[in-house]
Amino acid sequence: MKQIAIILSIFLLNSASGQDNSRIHLIGSADLLSTWSWKTDKTVTSLLASSDKLTVKMQTQAGIEVLLTHNSVSKRLITINESEDLFIQCFEYDFDSDGSKEIIIASSPDFAVLNVYVFKYSKGLNELVGSFGSTYEIILKKNVILLPLGFQGLGSEFCYREGAFYELIYHDPKSTE
Repeated sequence: MKQIAIILSIFLLNSASGQDNSRIHLIGSADLLSTWSWKTDKTVTSLLASSDKLTVKMQTQAGIEVLLTHNSVSKRLITINESEDLFIQCFEYDFDSDGSKEIIIASSPDFAVLNVYVFKYSKGLNELVGSFGSTYEIILKKNVILLPLGFQGLGSEFCYREGAFYELIYHDPKSTE
């Protein structure tokens, strides 16, 4: 009975806090920068490892914008269409181990869809290097991003090399098909 009371208390505390951190599940050593949802403020700001600023901001007509600020100059990375259940998390992860971390923006308009955008970023310059779809989870292993589709263990796997992602396709040389 005590276990049920403890579990119920934890659930109620998590619900009361307004945090929905279970919606996007990231496995790997990425650094969480910020979390934005309709339950948070209209603007959420965080600092990158480079000391530049990342801002997730609700615009009245444009949707939700993710901005990067370098030396007081802001640039829009991406605009995400609004939805009532929209949930956004931003991460930093160094895919190529060059000391300059890439920015991962994961947006979930509902509980069954996850959009993942990866930006290469250095000294105020940014470039979209990956745009992927998944269901709920992102798995990072060194220079590889795995995005499961559904719960059957199927998904897509991409390798980051020389500033671009390449889809990994497995082939069994012993197979005749």
